[in-house]
Amino acid sequence: MPSGIDARRMPRSSAPTAAPPLEIELKLAVRPQDLERLRRVLSAWGPGRRQRLRTDYVDTPERVLARHGVALRLRRIGRGWVQTLKARGSGGALTVRGEWETPLTGPTVKLGCLKGTPAAPLLPLLARAGALRPVFRTEFERTTWDIVLDAVQFEAALDLGAVRAGRGRAAVTAPLCELELELRGGDPAALIDFALDLMAPRGAPALRPLLDSKATRGDRLARGETAAVTKAGASGFRAALPRNPTTAEALRAVVAHGTHVMLANVDGLLQLDRPPRGVQAEFVHQARVALRRMRSAARLLDRRGRDLPEALREEMRWFAGLCGAARDLDVLLDETLPALERDGTPRMAAVERTMRVRHARAYRALRAAAAGVRFARLALRLLRWTRTPAPKTPAFAARAPRRLERLRKRLLDSAAFFTALEAPQRHAVRIRAKRLRYALELAADTMPVAATTAWTRRLEALQDLLGATNDAEVAQQTVAQLGDTAAVRSLRAAARNFVRGSLMPTERALLQLARAPEPWRRRRARRAPRSPAAKA
Repeated sequence: MPSGIDARRMPRSSAPTAAPPLEIELKLAVRPQDLERLRRVLSAWGPGRRQRLRTDYVDTPERVLARHGVALRLRRIGRGWVQTLKARGSGGALTVRGEWETPLTGPTVKLGCLKGTPAAPLLPLLARAGALRPVFRTEFERTTWDIVLDAVQFEAALDLGAVRAGRGRAAVTAPLCELELELRGGDPAALIDFALDLMAPRGAPALRPLLDSKATRGDRLARGETAAVTKAGASGFRAALPRNPTTAEALRAVVAHGTHVMLANVDGLLQLDRPPRGVQAEFVHQARVALRRMRSAARLLDRRGRDLPEALREEMRWFAGLCGAARDLDVLLDETLPALERDGTPRMAAVERTMRVRHARAYRALRAAAAGVRFARLALRLLRWTRTPAPKTPAFAARAPRRLERLRKRLLDSAAFFTALEAPQRHAVRIRAKRLRYALELAADTMPVAATTAWTRRLEALQDLLGATNDAEVAQQTVAQLGDTAAVRSLRAAARNFVRGSLMPTERALLQLARAPEPWRRRRARRAPRSPAAKA
């Protein structure tokens, strides 16, 4: 920590902490072009109450509060002020978090009101002279409507304004244009239902779920940082599983986590007008992997399609296709073409220029879709499905071995005589290897660690070989559309040679995988032979 301060060693409050007042809300991004239509739709619940809000977020120079997952703000409402401490939220887009409010007579923090809150251990540090200072500010117009639907009550708040950090020439701003649905009473899932209803009519506004709070975005702006890539790693999906889940419970946990990862990376992609190539590509790659892991889990845990609706699966395929089109061109431009050039193929500037035009077109289509109504509906419908009651199904740990064995058999059967297969068949082998790996990684905690790790590494090595081969074949197919020039012929020949050279190493990797003991098989220990004395 900066300045030698280690807040983890701060004394903890000895007083018991009461259950915090909870804030449950769904935050939704709103496109500027949708504002007027959204106001008209919400006006069915009345004209709405408008007010100007200015909020100062305070912290220490070392960002102690932010690093401990809390935000402290002073908000001016009319002639009065309110101090609010908010804890780190849980639940993803539908956020649940502690919130402690204190009325004030002026813009001065009352530290005594933080006792019994998550900030209590930090009070000795915060009480030092000049320890707290403004970090950033939000200024926006808020229009609110009180919504009552059956047994559910909530407030809809449309916020339009900006986040500001710094002063003078160093000042930076970011726009605020969002709708907050805050629950007052009833089932939290009703917030998602209401958002979906708002998008039901034709020409409806796009209301994409947001994960980051104003505090998170403001702190990032003040630090001069942009949204970080959220990894779609196997460990995150395994950690999301409840203890001893059924297959239905496991699938809901995977889809909930995968939707969170997908939304985080889509938001990162959309926040930057001109993101660096590498950063842009990684946002798309991780969103695509999250989708693949969700779809793989659906095949593993709901093989007959009785739980996760086919309409949702189809929409996931749609968005995965857009991500895939952009990702394939990222790989072609940043990896495949440079690799072929290093192997002796002359640089083809004309081919690269054409591919960059297609690359820009693919990203425009992806960004437009991610900001649009169809993707917003997909994200909300996935979130809503994860909150539906799980039907009675077998335990995940009991069902996994049989399904993993089925995936293994399909992979090896499809890969028979691999060197004689055509490109579409090799592509099918690659997809089956990926599905098996994702399934094995999800079920890893239910099997022996050493055997599972060894098998996963073999699958990863196989995937690398299959992936490189597929990338070269994609390059062949893509440049074949550019005509029959000398440069195109040279590149296609180099790609064909690469594919031919990869076939035997892939065949060997498949053979090693077929011979390796499967970690999901339970083998009986051999009995020691009975001694003659024992027989007697």
